[in-house]
Amino acid sequence: MTSRYLRFFQPFRVLLMVMCLAVFPALGDEHSGGEKGNNPVLATVNGQEIYRSDIDLARSMLPERYRGVPLEIIYPSLVDQVIDSKLVGELGRKDGLENDPLVEERIKQATARIVQQTFLTRYVSERLTEKSLRAYYDELVGDEKARQQVHARHILVETEEQALALIKELEDGADFEKLARKKSIAPEGAKGGDLGYFSRDQMAPEFVVAAFAIPPGEMTMTPVQTDYGWHVIKVEDKRLPDAPDYEDILADLESGLSKKIMGDLVAEQRRQADIVLFNLDGSPKDSPLAE
Repeated sequence: MTSRYLRFFQPFRVLLMVMCLAVFPALGDEHSGGEKGNNPVLATVNGQEIYRSDIDLARSMLPERYRGVPLEIIYPSLVDQVIDSKLVGELGRKDGLENDPLVEERIKQATARIVQQTFLTRYVSERLTEKSLRAYYDELVGDEKARQQVHARHILVETEEQALALIKELEDGADFEKLARKKSIAPEGAKGGDLGYFSRDQMAPEFVVAAFAIPPGEMTMTPVQTDYGWHVIKVEDKRLPDAPDYEDILADLESGLSKKIMGDLVAEQRRQADIVLFNLDGSPKDSPLAE
């Protein structure tokens, strides 16, 4: 198991170094906190101490798919790269870059991002409770309209005229699947236009309105326009899947509710804020220069 993980992570040493370089120069000679007993020194670099909390921070900056790997497996690579980042940071300080205007501006930007991310993390965590997750689950599973799914096929073409011609061919008895394979510019054309089952949140709004209004076995009598082009849609079937168990979709519930909490917060702040927008050249939005 260990050797397999080590072989897997070897190609990512450069990634680790880049991530650590991005994080640790901003820390200077400070470490990221924690009680002394729970935050031991794991290495020193020219007298600078590297703490367990520094390693934890470096690990937290990795792409999500690597964070679940046991720490003892990735620890050697992490500590090596934190050491490297300290050494490179020393070179920058010797060059006087700590007082460089560009560095100071980037530190301000990084501080602003960290403040924002820390606030959002705490704000969401305080509201992401068992009670709120259960309520969100009940809201979702109780909405049969949201759970309803349609199995449809479509033929996508570039113009309304082409779509109208296809509808005429289909009315005259042409086979939908064969016509989709021959005429559709969508990837699904090779499968006879088959989109499989989908819910209302998985397709363009215009497509959803049309598809969910068509009875099974029938097709659109007028073309449907989306950002992709013009569609001729045929509905094969409709179904209402059983509601999933709470535990089975807990991760999705946490993700969905987190996004909702953040979205509601930002929407409320935008509603209360005094926001003034300008054009790219700095002129007011209503300036003649914008025309």
